[in-house]
Amino acid sequence: MSRFVFGRPKSSKTKLKKSMLDKLSKYTDNAKNDDGFTYIDIKNPPFVLGGLIKPEDNNNEYYRLDATKKDEYSDANRSLAKCSAGCCVRFITDANEISLHITLKNACTGMHHFCDRGVYGVDAYIGTGTDRKYVGRMMQTFAENPNFNSGTLNLPMGINEVMINLPLYAGIENWKSASPKMRKSDIPHPEPTARLPFTARR
Repeated sequence: MSRFVFGRPKSSKTKLKKSMLDKLSKYTDNAKNDDGFTYIDIKNPPFVLGGLIKPEDNNNEYYRLDATKKDEYSDANRSLAKCSAGCCVRFITDANEISLHITLKNACTGMHHFCDRGVYGVDAYIGTGTDRKYVGRMMQTFAENPNFNSGTLNLPMGINEVMINLPLYAGIENWKSASPKMRKSDIPHPEPTARLPFTARR
């Protein structure tokens, strides 16, 4: 019999339906890019950020502590707060292809115990609640550069809630994603929506 360390995976009781989806034009008036996609910054709807304070409430930065008090933190905590480990972005889409443009900063490359691709790469999952399936295999060749990466994520047919984990040991300067149809995700799940719980030494 299967045993689950963190409990048996559970989907949300809310069922994903076609009626949940809105046209991309509801969220942006931007023209299509050369690749045929219309990009939206993940700080904006329909995307939902988890694991950190919303950038607009934190000096417009992806930062895991109060970004207005950096001078009060130790060097180690100031550096770690720039990394986006534990943070994610979620959305619902019926697209079978998502395009990602990610501008990075402060990538901690050259570590003996961690490969560079793991430092600034991303992981992708579909599903709701705690019942999620890894779909990021093609992302293994995505992270080629510690400063900027772009590529596409292929998804199964149908309507999916997508969760993408942000890089472990790098920070986000800017992240834009695109798909033909998507809406803000309101599916309940256990991810934190506030700053991560570690104490900063001052």
